[in-house]
Amino acid sequence: MNPLLFLADRYADGSSRNLIPIPPGMMIVAGGTGSGKTRAAARLVAELAYTPQARAWIVSYKYEDLFAPLLEVPNARVYMGADSLRGLEDFYNNTFKARMEGAKDFSPAWIFLDELALMTMTLSRKESDEVKRMITSILVAGRALCCWAVIGVQRASSELFTGSLGAKDNFSTRILFGNATKIGADVLEFDKSAFLPAKAPGEGHILLNGIEQIPCRVAANLGDKYILAKVMEDVKRVVTR
Repeated sequence: MNPLLFLADRYADGSSRNLIPIPPGMMIVAGGTGSGKTRAAARLVAELAYTPQARAWIVSYKYEDLFAPLLEVPNARVYMGADSLRGLEDFYNNTFKARMEGAKDFSPAWIFLDELALMTMTLSRKESDEVKRMITSILVAGRALCCWAVIGVQRASSELFTGSLGAKDNFSTRILFGNATKIGADVLEFDKSAFLPAKAPGEGHILLNGIEQIPCRVAANLGDKYILAKVMEDVKRVVTR
């Protein structure tokens, strides 16, 4: 699978000069309300439209207006709110587990799971433990099966990042949108002293393989309604394949 090209670098003068090639892998994306995290996720999923046979599942425990129209599209793999657990189970059982048990389909399969912390806090203890079990399995074994996870959180919790999932080293890409606190940056192992201020939604920093830290921004003006509509058309293609 080709690298994903949904982020561009960012310089102190506000310019961008190059796209950032991101190899397929497990990602954690953190950013508070207004940071542009959700639109960045849409841009990521849209990028998959240009990878033949790539499919995506969008699972958000919080209702997202951006993805809401897709709930009305027949066979779209988009799940929100109380339906989120079913979406995760669909990806896990019908794709990840099926491949673990010998299914020969290895087309790229991605799940974007947003508001994971809220999901695990709100579900019953039994359901929460099951969610963590499924996600940990995907993070640990998914790469060999072409099953990739993008985990979205508002704040990077050390308990979630290193404790419950126990899969910290499996996140080859870590993205932090907005102006993070030192604690939030430290949890994801960013060097906050090297941060550039994030002045607009969709701006932040990316850490690749725990080594290369780059100021970044979403590689599209998603504030433009026409561009956003085109991105969402590509998202629709990927969640209905």
